[in-house]
Amino acid sequence: MANLLNMIKGTPVYTQAIEVFMTLSTNIEQDMRLNAKKLSNRILFLGMNPVDIENETWARLEEAMTKNCYISFDYEKKGKTYKVTMAPYQLIYYNGMWTLYGYRTDSAYKGNKFFNLPVIKNIVLRKETFTLPEDFSYEQHAIGSFGRHIGDETFTFKLKITAPWVTDYGKNIHLGT
Repeated sequence: MANLLNMIKGTPVYTQAIEVFMTLSTNIEQDMRLNAKKLSNRILFLGMNPVDIENETWARLEEAMTKNCYISFDYEKKGKTYKVTMAPYQLIYYNGMWTLYGYRTDSAYKGNKFFNLPVIKNIVLRKETFTLPEDFSYEQHAIGSFGRHIGDETFTFKLKITAPWVTDYGKNIHLGT
């Protein structure tokens, strides 16, 4: 648990995580002689450590999502900076990366899009507000796991895996057809 708490320290979910762990700890019967501190080295979270996100970014996103305000920001990608306007629907944490998911309103790029938080700069809350759609959640639009594909088209791929250790591993799990 300590590893998880260290990974999310400084994010908006840290306080809630502490509350969850304390609730779990107090619900464990005392005669079992277990508590959150004793269990902390028994639960391991592997993966990338989260990237650092500026406090101002968290604060502005929290305010925009609470008020359903459109936001504008600068987004750095491949050495260029783009101006983006969007309705922020959801924050997604995956493999150490925080991503903002929402509806981009720029005329050339309208649609549901993802933006990695570390490269979002200069967030401005706009006066205009939006109504959060009932189907706003990424999970309602995603096919499979968090693969970041949203759209009307689907693609089928076949992979040829020849490394012996990979094919041996594949015999023990269902990879699909």
